[in-house]
Amino acid sequence: IAASTSVGIGPYSDPIQSRTAQAAPSVGPMITSADNLSSTSLNLSWTSIPQSQLNGMLSTYTIRYQTGNRTAQTMSKPAGTTSGSVGGLTIFTLYSLSIS
Repeated sequence: IAASTSVGIGPYSDPIQSRTAQAAPSVGPMITSADNLSSTSLNLSWTSIPQSQLNGMLSTYTIRYQTGNRTAQTMSKPAGTTSGSVGGLTIFTLYSLSIS
């Protein structure tokens, strides 16, 4: 920043650095596979979000799963992981899974 008069511009201030706030990622990860580990657990794999679309520092991935009209359950996995297991499921039941 510099101040000016009708005669000219004065000296500039010393520079400082400041960072803008983070935003949510522009895109979500994509599920690449959901494999049975047992009759009550699945292993989920996904793609990581490209660095150019993170819009900040990624902290966690959230796995969301539900069956039928029941309330969805969630679990978190740390950033940097691209797979995780979901346990405690009901035997021979169709689940809907997503990740964000």
